[in-house]
Amino acid sequence: RSDKQPIQDYGMRLSLQDRQLMQSMTGGKLVVVEDVLTDSRVNDEIRTLIVARAGLRSFVIVPISVGERVIGALFVGRRRPSKFSPELVRGYEALAGQAAVALESLRLLDETRRRAEREGLISSISARMRATLDVETVLQTAAQEIGERLGLAELVVRVGVDEGAD
Repeated sequence: RSDKQPIQDYGMRLSLQDRQLMQSMTGGKLVVVEDVLTDSRVNDEIRTLIVARAGLRSFVIVPISVGERVIGALFVGRRRPSKFSPELVRGYEALAGQAAVALESLRLLDETRRRAEREGLISSISARMRATLDVETVLQTAAQEIGERLGLAELVVRVGVDEGAD
């Protein structure tokens, strides 16, 4: 492969096992490894993951964090042992910071969308329930609407006490 050809697809996700392995090495901190074969922080499992599977000899891992919470990592690798200049590492940190802002914005947008859907459901159910004063009709409407929105085949609502129960 040429150095310009990506080793992995962009946006590749690690398996849970591989991710846990890399997290054990980084602890949520910036890590720069100039040579996987000689760096004492790299154990055999990580060496296998980096050298054998990815074909790399040096790498930088920059955590993508929102506050104290690590939500991902920027991983940059090279096929040969290499030094990463402080300027280049700062650039990776800036990129990880921008990624954190973008990912957090997406998370908040999704949360807002879900909240709006829930509020719409509540509003719809409330409007249908206000249309009648009959308690049984109100309960049937609520059960039907909730069941449909949650994709339930059946929803049973019981009101009162079963006089035959102990």
